[in-house]
Amino acid sequence: LLGNPKILVLDEPTSGLDPIEQEKIRELIKKTAKDKTIIFSTHILSEVEDVANRLIIIDHGKMVYDGKKPKGKGAVEKLFKKLVKN
Repeated sequence: LLGNPKILVLDEPTSGLDPIEQEKIRELIKKTAKDKTIIFSTHILSEVEDVANRLIIIDHGKMVYDGKKPKGKGAVEKLFKKLVKN
């Protein structure tokens, strides 16, 4: 994390990594988030459940949700499916 930025933007940070490296990246994100703002873009909803504390859902370029991450296993996916239209 060169330059010690206050805001860090990550786009699909675990894409293409094996499960062990994915876990290392998730732990690094959680540790780093203690004193930084992290904008984390992903389609892997289980990562959102594991890492995020706030959630923004965008559907076809429009923000359809901006708030706290819902609690409970599968809650993020349930919310996503409710709000996003194919």
